[in-house]
Amino acid sequence: MAGKIDDRIKSQIEIVQVADQGNEVFIWVKNVGATRIGSIEQSDIFFGKEGNFSRIAYGETGSPKPYFDYIIENDTEWGPTATLKITIHLEAAPSGAYFVKVAIPNGISDEHQFST
Repeated sequence: MAGKIDDRIKSQIEIVQVADQGNEVFIWVKNVGATRIGSIEQSDIFFGKEGNFSRIAYGETGSPKPYFDYIIENDTEWGPTATLKITIHLEAAPSGAYFVKVAIPNGISDEHQFST
């Protein structure tokens, strides 16, 4: 139990930018904590129009849309100061005001509202 509490205390993320292009939404999330974040595929990504959002599952090319995948920019693991680029693949281009929330496996989260 103490290890889980320590992990939560050392884990922090911050959504630093959200952008869209066609049927994709890009979310850059910085690890601003003091520990490496693993099991990224098990993160919860919530996305949609404000008041009408849903959980987006992790997937790979060819998965049913919507799904998300990710890359860790300029690094091999999501350690402190590293930035994760999440791509949400949608069936149609977004339009209007949207809500996005990223929750890593230990429950630490950040959210952001944006308009297209």
